[in-house]
Amino acid sequence: NDFRVESNNKTHALFVDAGTDQVLILSGGGITSPSETGYTDTAFFVSGPTKSRGKAVLGTALFGGDLVVSGGFSSDGTTLHVDEENHKVGFGTKVPAGKIHIRSGDSGATPNTFADDVVVEGSDSTGISILTPNNSVGRIYFGDSDNNQRGYVLYDHNTDLMKFSVANGNRMIIDQGGLSGSLTRLVDGTSYMIEGAGIK
Repeated sequence: NDFRVESNNKTHALFVDAGTDQVLILSGGGITSPSETGYTDTAFFVSGPTKSRGKAVLGTALFGGDLVVSGGFSSDGTTLHVDEENHKVGFGTKVPAGKIHIRSGDSGATPNTFADDVVVEGSDSTGISILTPNNSVGRIYFGDSDNNQRGYVLYDHNTDLMKFSVANGNRMIIDQGGLSGSLTRLVDGTSYMIEGAGIK
């Protein structure tokens, strides 16, 4: 049998629908039925409008403790999507192409399988920012089981130097004037940086 709890303003504030095996909390406004969301397999539903936090309109679901989701998770369709089958997370997409996929638009490209752990995609110029105070250092590290900083790219905002480290040592440093040091050519045609006055 169905079960419902009434409030002063809602005849179905809490409703257990025996016919559809659904639990519905209909105390809020906005979307009042699972069918309005476009999902037909909803087992637990809380009504309410979006962006209701801190406003007079009821619609925010607040959990005082931990929230554990054993399956997939989706927020507003594509804002945040957790693909539990493939162990991927998408921001701006519900079909993440990598373990973490941040998507602001369609690039028309797919990531290489050697570099699909983190994917950042856009339909125009796209970038990643590493932001620090103007007297600090921004870093990207390459590590392994023997050395967690075997290689790195570093920008020092205090001295305006960019450093490239290979085998745990600075191999090239660029300052405001350009390269510090000189290029020496090997027999195989590759170039490397020899130590100069500006390289330490």
